[in-house]
Amino acid sequence: MAADVTSKDAAVVVRGVRPLFGPIPVTPGGHRYDVSADGQRFLVRTVPVQDAFEPLTLVQNWAAELKR
Repeated sequence: MAADVTSKDAAVVVRGVRPLFGPIPVTPGGHRYDVSADGQRFLVRTVPVQDAFEPLTLVQNWAAELKR
């Protein structure tokens, strides 16, 4: 969450509370995000969106082919 925070006399005024981003599920290994050392950025681990599968070529015994 983010908010606009100001102080007025001895009071703290918080306005404009809003989410920074949508929900990030917690995984068994911990959270899926971290904050940069300066507190200015978030690093979020995501699953890449893949519309189509790229072909995969498997070459067996490739070392023998190099000797030819």
